[in-house]
Amino acid sequence: GSSRQSITKYINANYKVGDNAGSQIKLALKRGVENGAFIQTKGTGASGSFKLPKSGAKAAAEPVKRRAPVKRKPKAKTETDGAKKSPAKKKRATTPKKST
Repeated sequence: GSSRQSITKYINANYKVGDNAGSQIKLALKRGVENGAFIQTKGTGASGSFKLPKSGAKAAAEPVKRRAPVKRKPKAKTETDGAKKSPAKKKRATTPKKST
């Protein structure tokens, strides 16, 4: 297996990547473990060691089913909503310019 640190070091050395490559690699490893592209041998989340599954294991892994997003109704506006707004800023009185 390979650690996240060694994977990041290899990618930075061999590919042109931006400054946020480390965070993108973490997310990719987490997603890869969820969908069965990687097996996490040590650790949790994006830390620890990862390895590729045997060739038949990837086909046998079931895809993760995600729930449909819940549609929420907008809140009904009440009379107190208007009271929460900050008061309007007062305009400063301008002084007339002196003419000489």
